Amino acid sequence: MKKYMYLLLVLTGLGCGGTKQQEPINVAGAYNMLTQTFGGSVLDTTFTQHRQLKLYTGRFMMYVRLSPADSLSSFGVGTYTVSGDKLVENILYSAADTIAIKTPDSDTIKVTTTDQGMEQARPKIRSDKGDISLKEIYQRVDTAVLSPIDGCWKQISGYSVKGTDTVRWADVQYKAFFAGNFAFGNVETDKHGITHAGISYGTFTMAGSTVNETITASTWAALNGQHFSVEITVNSPDTFTQTILQSDGTKEVLMYERLKE
Repeated sequence: MKKYMYLLLVLTGLGCGGTKQQEPINVAGAYNMLTQTFGGSVLDTTFTQHRQLKLYTGRFMMYVRLSPADSLSSFGVGTYTVSGDKLVENILYSAADTIAIKTPDSDTIKVTTTDQGMEQARPKIRSDKGDISLKEIYQRVDTAVLSPIDGCWKQISGYSVKGTDTVRWADVQYKAFFAGNFAFGNVETDKHGITHAGISYGTFTMAGSTVNETITASTWAALNGQHFSVEITVNSPDTFTQTILQSDGTKEVLMYERLKE
């Protein structure tokens, strides 16, 4: 009997020692949302028309979202951490339609990897319809090609020049590049003091100092499918200047600074 008890204890010890903590999921990449499903006692709806891209670049992330039906746009930028299958997004700045949110917010998401990308799930979200759940399915769209400007950036100055006229911009603007994909979020204030959020996202390639952007989705419908050649001057590892020459002769110059913790 003692012999069997000893064997049982050894096997139990091996079982405990063999338990491994789940490795964190590596989410770095670019993800295009395919479906968005809301569930709850009074809500059970799946959307396929909502457009959303998420970029996870090192320690920073950015999302841009667009509802084609009404052109309502939103975006957010911040840091993220992963522990096991839990993804925590710490949003530092976000904007939605006419609202800009400067107060940091945090969201915990359960992540499951799939053959085509990943699923993100929030089991409980408070809303005007009571507690609801949200599941989003994403397709991974990043490439293996990285560039010197990959990362998340904030505009620190901007102006346009046409002839002898120079107009300086006071917009709040964030931009992210990662593995062949880019996202852009902008907030401008009109003459009535009302803020307006706008987004664009798509793919890009970089050859020397030229970045060629192709817009997949945009708040401004006329930009959808358009290609732009952008001249980039890398001033330092943490700053670059972007110059675009418009067809009417207007030159737009923007300077960006890399986000840091």
